[in-house]
Amino acid sequence: NDNSLVDIKLITGRTHQIRVTFNHVNHPLVGDVLYNNHKTDSKMFLKAYYLKFVHPMTKKTIIINNNEMEDLYENKKYHN
Repeated sequence: NDNSLVDIKLITGRTHQIRVTFNHVNHPLVGDVLYNNHKTDSKMFLKAYYLKFVHPMTKKTIIINNNEMEDLYENKKYHN
């Protein structure tokens, strides 16, 4: 298929940063009904496999790993 799995790092927490950027370079996200003009029955495939942030109240660093997405990336199931 014409889809690719990408690994990106956000620089800011701006709303829709990933969606707008990928659409701008003519690679909209699969299933994105706001920015993708190609209609599809698919749900938007935008997942995080690793999150790290400082909790605003406790000031502790929070790290969340999603092994399912990590396995998907390593398995290259969606790589072209």
